Amino acid sequence: KMDLVIVTDNLPYVNEEDNVTYAEDFYDYNDFGLNTKHYDGIVLFRNTYQLDPYYNMTLTGEAQLYYTPRIDDILDTIYSEIKNKQYYNGFKHFIELLDNYYETGIPSEMEGYTLDNTGHLVAPPKPPKEYKVPTVWMIITAILGTSIFTGVNVKKNKMVTHAYEANDFLDKSTINYTKKTDDLTNTFVTHHIISSGSSGGSSGGGFSSHTGSSGFGHSSGGRHG
Repeated sequence: KMDLVIVTDNLPYVNEEDNVTYAEDFYDYNDFGLNTKHYDGIVLFRNTYQLDPYYNMTLTGEAQLYYTPRIDDILDTIYSEIKNKQYYNGFKHFIELLDNYYETGIPSEMEGYTLDNTGHLVAPPKPPKEYKVPTVWMIITAILGTSIFTGVNVKKNKMVTHAYEANDFLDKSTINYTKKTDDLTNTFVTHHIISSGSSGGSSGGGFSSHTGSSGFGHSSGGRHG
């Protein structure tokens, strides 16, 4: 259900983008994918330029949904065959990988992605962010509030004499004792565990189409060698 194009050429180039543009234009201007809504198809371009051999894979239309996250794996898998000029084996291996991935279906990374009228990938709408109470700030605010409240009340009662020993509470005019001991009768220890949690989010990357000279969307990747 897609057009597959394998192109070899000896094309001197300066930038990697020159190879991408060549592959995109070869596909678009030779009318591949005309039988599908989004001109669905794949180009494997092998540039045998002696100073810097290169090969890249370009996707158009529905092929982007099936293969965009898989480009790196596919290109890496056929690397040794392409680099060593075992082109028949490399191209055959390439086709087998495409078939296997197509049978597997659209990968989870592309779930929710669609294509617009010009074949560009459209990311799914992001779900609304859930408001989460900042726990750490709540604890800090509570501590500050308690400290202020305590400070105000201590200031109000600063004229009160603090009592630290039992003798301070005795009415010495009514009590007369001749012997005293200091015996430890019991201990009581309390533990207060204060735990604070933090919450955060992560933002993941996405996939995007770039526009070829024809105006249609493409996705691509390449390798030197």
